[in-house]
Amino acid sequence: MLDSLDWVEPLIWKSVCDEAKVETIEQAFGGYGKGYARALDLWRTLLRDLSVLNEKMHVLLIGHAQIKSFQDPELPTAYDRYQLKINDKAAALVREAADAVLFARFETELVKTNGKTRAYGEGNRIMYTESRPGWDAKNRFNLPFCMQLDWKTFGDAIRAFYGLKDKPNVAAKGKSQPTREPVQNGSGSPLLAQVRERLEQSKISEPEFLDILKAAQIPEA
Repeated sequence: MLDSLDWVEPLIWKSVCDEAKVETIEQAFGGYGKGYARALDLWRTLLRDLSVLNEKMHVLLIGHAQIKSFQDPELPTAYDRYQLKINDKAAALVREAADAVLFARFETELVKTNGKTRAYGEGNRIMYTESRPGWDAKNRFNLPFCMQLDWKTFGDAIRAFYGLKDKPNVAAKGKSQPTREPVQNGSGSPLLAQVRERLEQSKISEPEFLDILKAAQIPEA
């Protein structure tokens, strides 16, 4: 887990400043945005290294959000939205590299009392899986638009995407378990054929699929 992206960015900028022997990133390599361009190279190196790690373990990136003005080219005026609290071009690299970008927040509603509108919430954490004008999000697993911010809930949704059933509960000690038919490993298995078809549609590699199985706590075949 990398917590958080907006704390990593100052370290990247410091590395750029040390390389260029300047005090601020705006001064690096003569200015005119060249320092930020060099920072993007370091972001790419970091994301590439994380991708290698992702072949053996889960990689979670946490980033805080900030409210910024966004100019939609299809609308006449700008509006506010939640965006990653890092450089815009660096944020674009992170979004592109991730399989899922999930926007998490506390569930909040507006309640009118005595003629005044107040925000009300009970501390329930939810996450959105699709982009909307107020925030950015995406996923490659056909997740529900809004989900509870919970690892099991996320894993169950991933299993549902691949047509996989939940793991059976372990029987109590001393009780026999029902006999299970062995899973076919041949190419004619309907389950494997369905999984292969989903993988081809989603353009997900075999290492990425194995990581998903680990996230859902499903043993490899």
